[in-house]
Amino acid sequence: MNQHKELLTCIIHENDEGLSISYWPESTLPEEARNWCRELEGTATLKDSEMKVDLWYTGGYYFYTRAD
Repeated sequence: MNQHKELLTCIIHENDEGLSISYWPESTLPEEARNWCRELEGTATLKDSEMKVDLWYTGGYYFYTRAD
């Protein structure tokens, strides 16, 4: 799987309270939400590719970006 395709999938991540949260690629955010203040929720590593991603929250949306 190429790196572009990996950023098109949903990530299910269990938080510290044991709740599963769906994180979607940043590209799925509505246009106006892309400029809102973001809160970093944590980081994760994708199992298939071992690519690291940052998990974010903004205005009711959970999303992820590739970690640098």
